[in-house]
Amino acid sequence: IGVRKANGAFRSHLINQFLFESLLVTLFSFLLSLLLVNLLLPSFNAFTEKQLSLGFHSDIRLWLYTVGIIIVTGLISGSYPAFLLSRFSPLALLKSLKLQNKGDLSLRKGLVVFQFTISVVMIIGTIVLFRQIQYVSNKDLGFTKELLLVVDINSGDVRKNAQTIKNEISKIATVKNTSVMSRVPGEWKNIPTVKIRPEGNSDEHKISYLLGVDEDFATTFEVKVVNGRNFMGANDSTSIILNETAANMLNIKEAVGQLVEIPERSMGGSYSLLNSRETFRARVIGIVKDFHFQSLRERIAPMVLAYQNNPVHSIDYFTSRVTGNDIPTTLAKINDALTKIDPAHLLEYHFLDEQLARFYADDHRRETMLIWAALATIFIACLGLFGLATYTAEQRIKEIGVRKVLGASVVNLTALLSKDFLKLVLIANGIAFPLAWWATGLWLQEFAYHITIEWWIFLVAGGSAMFIALLTISYQAIKAALADPVKSLKTE
Repeated sequence: IGVRKANGAFRSHLINQFLFESLLVTLFSFLLSLLLVNLLLPSFNAFTEKQLSLGFHSDIRLWLYTVGIIIVTGLISGSYPAFLLSRFSPLALLKSLKLQNKGDLSLRKGLVVFQFTISVVMIIGTIVLFRQIQYVSNKDLGFTKELLLVVDINSGDVRKNAQTIKNEISKIATVKNTSVMSRVPGEWKNIPTVKIRPEGNSDEHKISYLLGVDEDFATTFEVKVVNGRNFMGANDSTSIILNETAANMLNIKEAVGQLVEIPERSMGGSYSLLNSRETFRARVIGIVKDFHFQSLRERIAPMVLAYQNNPVHSIDYFTSRVTGNDIPTTLAKINDALTKIDPAHLLEYHFLDEQLARFYADDHRRETMLIWAALATIFIACLGLFGLATYTAEQRIKEIGVRKVLGASVVNLTALLSKDFLKLVLIANGIAFPLAWWATGLWLQEFAYHITIEWWIFLVAGGSAMFIALLTISYQAIKAALADPVKSLKTE
């Protein structure tokens, strides 16, 4: 700039040149980003299971927005050299005199603080998200979810002959236990609900979920009966078992055959009378330990387990606990048992742990995207910090030269240059910690069961930011400290 002004360039020429160069760089950056988006968008859509597109061909507003962003970005980024540096005299520019003002330096520092604030928030968010996903993946659900094979019942003939088919499936060597059920955990269908209250109680009926099972449900799912007994067979068609939450709701401490009334049921909409048009009277014979039937975003709800042949529900699934050995052969034998009853029956199955994992598929995708976003944010913050360190070292080169002449060591000079930048990161930590605590706490509120945000998470995130910042600025700090003071002071 100094050479151009010394050769007669007007300030207006320099302003136009800088703004044009800035707009040109912004345009090339946009074209490069457009190419990258086109290359990466198919993979992103496959990962997120979305169908996103740029839409430039169908919406002219995108072109207008893009052109506007390019112009504004180019003008803002080019305004510093165009309007500030071009006003200095050629002598000041050629001698690299101190050109910045306090506002300029404060803006640079403010941007670094902002970038590291976002970085620390992202690091904390990533740690919290990872720990919560690990928590929901490993939490005891009240039953053993692994190696549970669920087979859909898609035929009236199969449903009518469910007991016969169950007996055939139970004979398969790789099948440990089999149960017939109306619904399974992780079910996408509506879970029926019933109104229920102890017989003779004048209180309003309570609402409870209803699950139809048989005598092998507790064994197959490894659900613990904590009071009373399990179903024993068809004679229990008018008996029910409650989970602990339902028992507490009905104020039943022990299952000793109390009678309850179930006058109505619902499939998720308005209530209707039972098929029998009469109130179903059932006897409470047992209480099972609470188990999670839904996502951990939901609290464990009251659950009534009713025997499979009562009038409240129908059977929709076979659930078998398998050994895990030779799954294809096991499936083939189960299919044979089904097609003996209904040759047209289509085998549809899934493993329960995989079905339950789908509850958190979006969270897993969110975790991966947050990790990449955090890495990108940290990289950008480091670029900003590196640029500020370079700029500051150049501005203080004479001060460093004087200090070296007076006996300052490389270690002292490196510490002198580094401490100001580390202060910026400390300020960023102070801003980021409450923001991250609020944001992650807000997300965790989506889960009825979640981790606690512990202090060490903030320590790790803040320490990581400090370490990354120190690595970023150490090169420039050491380089400036090792510079020959003769070169920086020769014009003084």
